[in-house]
Amino acid sequence: MDLMQAHYGTVMKAFCDSRVVPFFGAGVNLCDRPSSGHWQDNGYLPSGTELSEHLAANFNYQPSDSTPDRCPKCQEEVHIVGVRERRDLTRVSQYVSLDSGLGPLYEELHNVFVPDGGAKKYPTTSLHRFFAGLRAALRERNYPRQSHDPSRSHMVIITTNYDDVLETAFNDIGQPYHVVSYMAEATKNRDEDQPLRWKQGQCLHWPPDGGPPQVVDKPNVYQGLNADNHPVIVKIHGAVDRNNPDHDSFVITEDHYIDYLTRSDISNLLPAPLPAALRRSNFLFLGYGLRDMNLRVILHLIRRERVLSYKSWAIQ
Repeated sequence: MDLMQAHYGTVMKAFCDSRVVPFFGAGVNLCDRPSSGHWQDNGYLPSGTELSEHLAANFNYQPSDSTPDRCPKCQEEVHIVGVRERRDLTRVSQYVSLDSGLGPLYEELHNVFVPDGGAKKYPTTSLHRFFAGLRAALRERNYPRQSHDPSRSHMVIITTNYDDVLETAFNDIGQPYHVVSYMAEATKNRDEDQPLRWKQGQCLHWPPDGGPPQVVDKPNVYQGLNADNHPVIVKIHGAVDRNNPDHDSFVITEDHYIDYLTRSDISNLLPAPLPAALRRSNFLFLGYGLRDMNLRVILHLIRRERVLSYKSWAIQ
């Protein structure tokens, strides 16, 4: 057996033992997508770079001063720093929030991820469909064979993407699932005399039965995930809610990431039994670049929480 086959065997055993937690980055949405053509023209989700350029164009982003250079192919004058800044989603989003406000930023993001007012949905990819059907496929083969550990009773998928394509993949095969999403902003009830529906930094939990979301106010003793062993989609940087824009949440600006790092640790953020599962799992990072702010934040949180080491893998 060569080294690569041995490595695949290690990864597959971790999957069969329910020890793998996949992390979905923006790059997963490029799976099955043609290399040519504009994302909007072809009906595909944007990459992180494309989303940044879209926001920069729509909100007239003005990059900092940069020294002009010339394209080696066409000799056209270009501003290299300006181009790089327009592709920096965190920086561009911070500009939009300061120049126009979070409201317009959230509205534009909702329109991107829920096109045509919800009349259209983005297509699923083979990767989304694979993970949506993975739990059932493993059970057909009698895996996992040791399932008494409550921290591994659910298949957990972590995503830093804001779209709902993964949910679509689960819905298409009739697989029930939970959604837990981080709320980057506090929201008030319509009656201003009532307390906050949720505080900044809390999570909302959407149950598999389609009922209204529940606030995870005490993560360590939360019981909402204990009624079944359906898969759990965890949106640690928030997400769009196509049915109710008031539930939209996006950790996307520089201020959001600073706040996220100062307030968030896994034990006080996610409902039980998810923190225990994350502390005792192998991670599979999919679609992240080494410069991604998302990945850097995740690795920071992992280092703060783990006691024992578990190998992780990455596919960019």
